[in-house]
Amino acid sequence: MRTFHGLTLVELIVTIAVFAIVLTVGVPSFLELVQNGRLRSANQAMTASLWLARSEAIKRGFRVALCPSLDGLQCSTGASWEQGWIVFEDRNNNNQMDVNEQLLQSSAASEGLTMSASAALANSIAFTPAGRPMDGTGNSQSGAIVFCDSRGFAPHTRALLLSKAGALNTRVASDAGIHDCQL
Repeated sequence: MRTFHGLTLVELIVTIAVFAIVLTVGVPSFLELVQNGRLRSANQAMTASLWLARSEAIKRGFRVALCPSLDGLQCSTGASWEQGWIVFEDRNNNNQMDVNEQLLQSSAASEGLTMSASAALANSIAFTPAGRPMDGTGNSQSGAIVFCDSRGFAPHTRALLLSKAGALNTRVASDAGIHDCQL
């Protein structure tokens, strides 16, 4: 007697059906995991740049600033944070990187994300040698940067909060009193 090894047509159809169900359930969960990872990564990149700017201002004894940048070399008027940013020495308090000022870090664009900042943080963020966020005119800076993706505002939306003392805190946006992707 010969024995055949393999699947019957019914077994094959059941196997394909189970595989299709697993894909239907698993793929959306995986995509959500990837999107949440992108949001977290952008938030961590901005947090790291802010900590760098603050620590370098304290260490160097003069202002260090961040600003949105399209080319990774200069501040770009009208650009937003998701298009990239630079961290630089701002010895003359003009929120622009000049020839005699050193570029400390350049961060690339965050594809597929929006980063909306409150008015005080929209164009630049700078730290004094005391580690406090202040603009070029001496006004204290504080506010939030909200990270959103194609899903819009939802429970996964994160906000990076900067206090007047220079402390940073990441929270779920709705827990921070923010209910929209645009500040």
